[in-house]
Amino acid sequence: MNILIFDTATPLEFIILGREADVFMHHETVDRTHSATIFQNMKKLLNEARIDLSSIDLIAAGIGPGSFTGIRIAVTTARMLAQILNIPLLGIKTHELYASSVPASPGEQILIAFDARKKRVFGALYGHGEQPGETVELVPPGDYGMEELLQKADPAARTWCAGDGIVPYGAIVDEILKNHRHLDNFIPSGGAILELVLKKYKTGGNKAHYSTIHPFYARKSDAETARGK
Repeated sequence: MNILIFDTATPLEFIILGREADVFMHHETVDRTHSATIFQNMKKLLNEARIDLSSIDLIAAGIGPGSFTGIRIAVTTARMLAQILNIPLLGIKTHELYASSVPASPGEQILIAFDARKKRVFGALYGHGEQPGETVELVPPGDYGMEELLQKADPAARTWCAGDGIVPYGAIVDEILKNHRHLDNFIPSGGAILELVLKKYKTGGNKAHYSTIHPFYARKSDAETARGK
C-alpha cells in the first residue's frame, strides 16, 4: 500500500511517503507560502521512492489548527489529489500528528503548542496511551491562552513540550509544569506518523471520502472578526 501524508499548518512543511516497509520523508521550514513548495517537494519524494502519483492508495493530511493559509493549502491539495485519484482521504489534527512522534512513556504528558499570536497558542495536551506512540487527548486542539491550555495538566507529571508556541510563553510553562522537557526544533517522525495513519485507516478510515475532509481553523480569521461574523 502506497500512502502519501503531508502537513503545512506550521512553517515546518513535511511530506511522508510510505511504501510497504519503506518510509520516505522530506521536511523543511518554509518562509514563503507552502503553495510554492509543496508540489515540487512532493514530486522529489515520489521520484526518490520511484513511485508514480497514480500508484498512491491513500492520502492523509494535517487539517490544523495553525496557519490559516497553510491549512487551506494542505486540505485543498489533499482533496484535489484524492478526487483525481479516486482514493480515500484522512484528515488528522496537526497536533495529533506531532504528538504521535514524541517519545513519551506511560504517565507522561505531551504539550503541543504553535504560536497563534495575540498572546495565544494553537495548542493541545495529550497523555500517553496503552501502546507505544498512542496518545490520549486531555485537552483537544484549539485556540488557547497558555494558562488556559494547562489548566487540566498534571503539574508534577513529566511533560514533553514541542512547537514554536512553547518559547514565547516559557515563563508560564515553567511556572505551571514542574517537570518538563522542551523538544527544541522538533521534527516529527515519518515512521510514527505512518503508523498513526495506518491505524486510523484500519479502524474505520478506509471509507473516508475527500468531500468529508475540511480545515480545522479553531478560530475566526481577522477578516471574519472585522465583519462581525
